[in-house]
Amino acid sequence: MKHCLCLLLLAIGSALAFVKVTSDGSCAKQWTEIGVSCYRYFSKPMTFEKADLKCKTSFSSRLASIHSKEEACSLAKFAASQKPKANIWIGLTDLSMKFYVFQWTDRTRFNLEAWEKGQPAKKPKEHCAQLLSSSGFLRWGTKDCDIPSPYICKYTPHRMLDKC
Repeated sequence: MKHCLCLLLLAIGSALAFVKVTSDGSCAKQWTEIGVSCYRYFSKPMTFEKADLKCKTSFSSRLASIHSKEEACSLAKFAASQKPKANIWIGLTDLSMKFYVFQWTDRTRFNLEAWEKGQPAKKPKEHCAQLLSSSGFLRWGTKDCDIPSPYICKYTPHRMLDKC
């Protein structure tokens, strides 16, 4: 029992070590604040799984989830400003559910759809979503998860209440 408690405390401590807390609740260096969240574009192409793992383990974030028209439009502008030469991974996939039932990797509610016409493609292996460069990064399309692409990570900073 004591061993289990020690492991649990170690796991919690390790997770907290990655949480980005700034004194004013702003985004960490190299991250861009959009609404209440922080985003970072990574140009080095990775598979969907490796990109999400990199977001999670290196930055205590996840591949970006999108929940409003305002967030989608702001994220499209942010993506375009990075001058990517390819589509960009976001955290939307149907791999852990029945095929063609999409969910966000950060487990937030799937409450907005911005699929390009004819998407999601019901093709074998196309189970991960990307922001499409052809739509100015506003629309989504599916792609083979094993094809490396640039990606965007997202996290929500911890804000401390200091005054009313």
